Amino acid sequence: LGRSLTLFSVFGIEVKVNLGWALIATFIAWSLAQGFFPTFHEGLPRSTYWAMALVAVVGLALS
Repeated sequence: LGRSLTLFSVFGIEVKVNLGWALIATFIAWSLAQGFFPTFHEGLPRSTYWAMALVAVVGLALS
């Protein structure tokens, strides 16, 4: 899983995502959306949990 996928280019600089990291990020998002957030923030729509998980994973990636 050491391959990278080029997403886009900004001013000649390629922005890539490592496929191994993408797999881990997907698992983290699933874990947050299906387990953590519904436990601590009950009663919200399912889409809200997934949006919260996406924001969390993007924040992790940018940190």
